[in-house]
Amino acid sequence: MPDLKERAAFTLSASVKTELELRVPKSRRSQFVEDAIARALDEDTRAAAIAAIDRIKRYPVKDVGAVETVRRLRSERDAVLTERHKRAGG
Repeated sequence: MPDLKERAAFTLSASVKTELELRVPKSRRSQFVEDAIARALDEDTRAAAIAAIDRIKRYPVKDVGAVETVRRLRSERDAVLTERHKRAGG
């Protein structure tokens, strides 16, 4: 079932509106704008995901192998969960 269409009101600069009218036939403008907004929203979501990944704490693995790094991560996580359990009264 296709999405129901709803009207939306927004303001464009005169130059953007003129360019849109020159380049996109009137019968295709709504779809053109909808597609552009959908692409911009996807791009924004992607940028937010990349920013979230960039904020993840880095774990250096200088002279330590992957196995030891995973052990350290698990140990740190165990400590967090143990402390959370203690605070919850468990």
